[in-house]
Amino acid sequence: MAISYVSSGTGTNSIASMPSHQAGDLLIFFAYRDGSTTNPTLPAGFTSITAPDGTTSSTTVGYKIAASGSETSGTWTNATSLICHVYRSSTGSVFPGAVATNTGSSTTVNYPALTLNNTSGSSWVLGFAGCNQSDMSLETAPSLMTNRSTVSDATDEAAGADTNGGVTSWSSTNVSVGGTSGPWTTAVIEIAESAITYIGSATAAATTVTLPTHQAGDLILIFAFRDGNFIPPSLPSGYTSKTITNSGDYDQAAMRLGYKIAASSSETSGTWTNATQLVCHIYRGADQTTPLGGSGFTRRTSEGTSTASYPTLTLTVSDGTSWIA
Repeated sequence: MAISYVSSGTGTNSIASMPSHQAGDLLIFFAYRDGSTTNPTLPAGFTSITAPDGTTSSTTVGYKIAASGSETSGTWTNATSLICHVYRSSTGSVFPGAVATNTGSSTTVNYPALTLNNTSGSSWVLGFAGCNQSDMSLETAPSLMTNRSTVSDATDEAAGADTNGGVTSWSSTNVSVGGTSGPWTTAVIEIAESAITYIGSATAAATTVTLPTHQAGDLILIFAFRDGNFIPPSLPSGYTSKTITNSGDYDQAAMRLGYKIAASSSETSGTWTNATQLVCHIYRGADQTTPLGGSGFTRRTSEGTSTASYPTLTLTVSDGTSWIA
């Protein structure tokens, strides 16, 4: 597994021409506002990472997982400088991890120490800065980082950088940026690959179920059970079937397991015709191309058995990152 930097773009409160990206990419935005401690607004569809305020400035940092190659920046109302960085995983997804921020007023900008969630050496660290002056050299990246973006106007500027590779730690780092002394704000953010997390679940004794809270890129996994018939419930449009089976000779029942990768935060279950019970799980960080690996099923083979048996499963990925549902 490996993270790669893809592209970057800049603007004021929106980005007219988004940097190159594709479905599954991590889009991180740094929105800076000079002259006010009222933060730039977070557009719909984005998740907040942090929102630090300086003495006479404010910042909003947010992200989304691209649902396609044609995402827009949205409008970060009141921002005076806006930066977007795009990152990609070679095998799954990239998500923000630990975050730290700092503020000050001088010609020396500090990127604070960060305690990483993942210290294996696979996480990258991103560094963003904004200031209320236009003659500081914020594009001077901290040591161990590479500058990726710079934007400035008559009153402020902002810049973004990253470690351009995995690190095991990040220490507090000062950068002399020259120019006129003024207020600044920095944010350092860990990004890591495909750390799968359970988000939520929902059930219904019906053919539809209201999905738990989710966002673009999440794995939606639905188990549909039918009592009283050997024919499995139908698969709704947009879902992929993983497992279909029935109960065999001793019970009249059937099931189907299906999944999809959420394209937005407003997905629906669809109708699983003939289902009598539905169970939905939401997971974040699963591989966007092949989210499910091996599967197996078992069923009662004799009447009178009251103990459920879960089958042996040969994992497709055996490096310790797989989950079993």
